[in-house]
Amino acid sequence: MIGINNVKVETVTWDGLVPGVNSGRFDMVGDSINYTADRAKIVSFSFPNYYYAETLVVKKGNPLNLHQMKDLVGHTVGTLLGSNYATYLQGVPGINIQTYQDWQQMLPQLNIGRVDAVMYDQPVMAATILDHPDWTLEVVDDYQPAAIKNPANYSRYVFRQKDIALMSAFDAAIQWLEVNGKMKDILTKWGLSGYNN
Repeated sequence: MIGINNVKVETVTWDGLVPGVNSGRFDMVGDSINYTADRAKIVSFSFPNYYYAETLVVKKGNPLNLHQMKDLVGHTVGTLLGSNYATYLQGVPGINIQTYQDWQQMLPQLNIGRVDAVMYDQPVMAATILDHPDWTLEVVDDYQPAAIKNPANYSRYVFRQKDIALMSAFDAAIQWLEVNGKMKDILTKWGLSGYNN
């Protein structure tokens, strides 16, 4: 939509995303990043595109009876280093937090019992569990996300603050997708419900 025909994708760890865009290693961060005032001091955030909350993953059958944040007290919970989810967990005294630099490390650690639960992105966790039917894990269906549905908790992409033209073009394309109902079609295709729009 904005005339960029060749896109090169680089995969980096979460803690390398903002430094990578600011150093010029890449032009935008195409991962889901939630707006925070601290982050907005050093990067620019795109127009919000979809609601992307955390979920809780446990051993199948939920033997430790973990359903809400308060139930995690006295247990070890894995999450991504530097994420909003780590901040949520740190706000509840008594939760033991195990942080990881790469989200792909977390579910295998839960599967072998090194952590009691994992808190991370709802669609990523659900899709990963589907991809690994040999794992004895499940998403906690009645978990209520700490990330309430408001503009700050919508997924956004990140740009260098000086790249105003690129971000403006990208924002216009995202807004067109929203207005024309195309964003809902894209989300549905990838298993995200209307609640995510």
